[in-house]
Amino acid sequence: MTGTRYFRATNAQGGDYGIWRMTKTFAIRFKEGSVARKPPDFFDVLPGDTFETAFLRLHDGPNVLPFILQELGTIPGAVFRRIARPTYDLPSAILHNTSGAYSTELAMSAGQLAALTDRLDAICGVVHPKGANLHAFGHEIRSLLILACTEVEAQWKAILAANRYQPGKNRQSDRWNTSDYVKLKQVLRLGEYRARPTHFPWMRELDPFSNWNTSTNTTKSLAWYDAYNAVKHDREANFAEGTLHRAFEAVAACHIMYVSQGGYPRGTPYFTLTRPLFAPEEHYFRPAGSSAPWKLALYKF
Repeated sequence: MTGTRYFRATNAQGGDYGIWRMTKTFAIRFKEGSVARKPPDFFDVLPGDTFETAFLRLHDGPNVLPFILQELGTIPGAVFRRIARPTYDLPSAILHNTSGAYSTELAMSAGQLAALTDRLDAICGVVHPKGANLHAFGHEIRSLLILACTEVEAQWKAILAANRYQPGKNRQSDRWNTSDYVKLKQVLRLGEYRARPTHFPWMRELDPFSNWNTSTNTTKSLAWYDAYNAVKHDREANFAEGTLHRAFEAVAACHIMYVSQGGYPRGTPYFTLTRPLFAPEEHYFRPAGSSAPWKLALYKF
């Protein structure tokens, strides 16, 4: 075993044996205040021990129910910067940013999201978003697509910067691009979000990040983002790429980026979102009864 690891122990009937920090030589339970280095809140870890073998030496017995020992993927009492997830005590709850940090930045993002959805609504008052009309293009649609995609880029950059992301050493440039941004897909579960336009129930669900991948060109795998690049750099040759459908996808992507940082419900009611599911070990954890504020942690990409 290398480094410090964290575990949660429960039994088959939901009994909670707390959250434990395990080092190479000992394990200690998280509790409010000081913890004495003696059982039942402390045990030795011997060479070759797993958490399970060391834990069972202390707690196992003929009348003890089977234990469920779960390794945590997060540090107890900490939340990753600008990354919203459920907490272990509310595992079925809507995603939320438990720390309350970055409230100013999220409020500004909400203002931008509202402006984008208002603009999309105005366009749909002229071009009804149904059937062949979703392939319509024009100057207002192009402008909305560009604005929405630059907002998505701003969110990508902000999350990486907040977590002090550094690109690989072999990179030709320090400038971030979609080969960096795509790393957010797994962290935020972006590919699992679905967005249904609330005002237009006949439209199918949008999944703007589902095809984003690293095995092919990371820009072209996002069709709406690829269209944005096309109409931004050469409108005359690629004007028809900036369709109403692509604009819907880009605005939906903005909404998803916002919710994936600050939680839900947030933003405008323009899209109904299907949220992703996080594995229990990916939830944020805090020791039972703790009143300490959540601490911000860096996500290691």
